[in-house]
Amino acid sequence: MGKSKTDKITPLQRDTLDEIYRHIDAKGYPPTVKELSVTFGISHSSVHERINQLVRKEFLRREGRKARGLTVAKRPEDMAAN
Repeated sequence: MGKSKTDKITPLQRDTLDEIYRHIDAKGYPPTVKELSVTFGISHSSVHERINQLVRKEFLRREGRKARGLTVAKRPEDMAAN
């Protein structure tokens, strides 16, 4: 059995999603993995893992082979009203 999709996200995933939203709102484009890595003080692989989880849970979409290839697919339910 594979992992089921869920709308529930962890606090770390939520922080990552919030930072992506802030970056897009401030600059008009998504951050790179390197920028997120610097912001959170974590490795690139850790950022990739968080992004992969958010893609799997359908909060983000990826455009292949682009440094700024993240697209917001949906916001968590508690953010939808904002």
